[in-house]
This record gives sequence, C-alpha cells and structure tokens, in this order.
Amino acid sequence: GEAFLIADADERILSTNHAFTTITGWSEDEARGRTPEIVNLGSGGGGWNEIRHALEARGHWSGELQPLRR
Repeated sequence: GEAFLIADADERILSTNHAFTTITGWSEDEARGRTPEIVNLGSGGGGWNEIRHALEARGHWSGELQPLRR
C-alpha cells in the first residue's frame, strides 16, 4: 500500500500507481496533468512546501505522508 506519483519539472503529475488511487481517491487519469497539491495532506507534516524545499536543495524527497481521502 505505498502510493507513488511521478511529476515533471513543472510539478505536473505524469503517472501514479494503483495504491495512489486507493489511498487518495484520485484516479491516474484524473490526477495526470495536475499538481500534487490535489492530494489533501491535512494538518500534519510540513506539506508540499517542505517537499519543494527538499527537491530544490537536494534534488529528491523521500518520506511518508498520510493524505486525507478525496
């Protein structure tokens, strides 16, 4: 049950896996072309800004999120 998404340099979702759909409620077709911010992270964690900062500083991000279902 680990959700994955792949996004381009413009932060547009290119693809997701089945767990992404199960966990978030967004199908791959619905998510494709949108930004990851469609996934509601709720109030926990640093959110998308923390992820962006890590990507800019290190070129990658790895971690665990508990998104709210759509």
